[in-house]
Amino acid sequence: SEPAIATAGYLSELVDVLLPEDQAQEAVYELTYAAFRLLNEGRDPRLVTHVFEMGLLRQLGYRPELARCVSCGAEILPEPNGFSLDGGVICPNCLRVRPDAMPMTVNSLKLLRSIDRGDIERLFTLRVSPAIWAETGDLLARYITRVTGRESSARRVLESLRLE
Repeated sequence: SEPAIATAGYLSELVDVLLPEDQAQEAVYELTYAAFRLLNEGRDPRLVTHVFEMGLLRQLGYRPELARCVSCGAEILPEPNGFSLDGGVICPNCLRVRPDAMPMTVNSLKLLRSIDRGDIERLFTLRVSPAIWAETGDLLARYITRVTGRESSARRVLESLRLE
C-alpha cells in the first residue's frame, strides 16, 4: 500500500540520519527488519512508525523520559502534562514556567508509555483516536527534529498521504 511504502521510506531516512557513518548496529538492523515485516503484514503504519521511532531513539541513547518530570524530577501522574524537546515529559507545575514545552494529553502519554514498554501485540489491539495519533506523531516528529537537527522530507510525504 502507498502509506506502507511511504512509511518504509521514512524509517529508512531516519536510520540514515541518526546512525553515525560506518557504524554497523545489529539492534537497529533488527528493528528496521521487524518494522518492515509489520508493514508487510498490513499493520497500522502509524503505530509501526512510532514503535520504530521510539525503538531507534532508545537504541541511540535519546529515549524520552516518560516517568519523571525532566525539569523537577517529580513523578508524572495521569493528568495533562507537557512535553519538552529537551527530552521528555514536564509536570503541570513546571509547565507553567516552560513556554517551550508542548501540552500533552493523558492518552498521548499512555500511548507513548505503551510503545516504550514494547508490548507490540497488545499495542495493535488498542483503539487510538485520530486526535491522539496526531498529537503523538507531532510530539515525536518535533523531538526527532531536535535530535537530528533537521526536518524530515520523507515525513512530509507521509503526512501529506495521511491528509488525503
